[in-house]
Amino acid sequence: MTKHKLTLVAALGALVLIAALFTCLFVRVKRLENALASPVGGLTEPETETPSEPTEPTEPAEEEPATASIATAIGFETQSSPMLAPQTRLAITLPKVTQYADRIVLDVVATAGSASSYSAFVAEDKFILLSPDGADVYAIDVEGNFGYIPPGGSVSGKLTFESAETPPKVILKIETDAGAEYYEFNFQTRTYREARLG
Repeated sequence: MTKHKLTLVAALGALVLIAALFTCLFVRVKRLENALASPVGGLTEPETETPSEPTEPTEPAEEEPATASIATAIGFETQSSPMLAPQTRLAITLPKVTQYADRIVLDVVATAGSASSYSAFVAEDKFILLSPDGADVYAIDVEGNFGYIPPGGSVSGKLTFESAETPPKVILKIETDAGAEYYEFNFQTRTYREARLG
């Protein structure tokens, strides 16, 4: 009887061992199937994240400091350019004149309050700096879409004049419908006044 029990225990042990072997074999077959189904033939490496190098935040370029800035109350009305019809009356204001080391910048606002359609303003023809010898100096850059002022709206922009040095005073010539007007800007005292030439 004891012999039979030992044989039975041995047989059960053998069955458990065979079941374990089959389970192990089944797991290996499943792994092999998964490996064959992967796009790189099962030789996939575990994904590792490489730490990205810290990027320094980009700072906006520092604007060149102005030598002097003068707020103004200069304003006038003029007829819009015939480039866009119908023509209309425009209100032009000059809020500020700023001097930098190599240039002078005029802030200009053109308003088409009574216009029924888009209108245009040729700003570079209206504002002219006078050089020390009296020659006309025209803007080298115009910022702002003065060519398409919306009806009832306004456009702000800047006119930049080249200046090789920072003179203490400059004369600005403004071409209005009534004729030329002249203003003297003193960057040392940060004041301006209407000037008369001739």
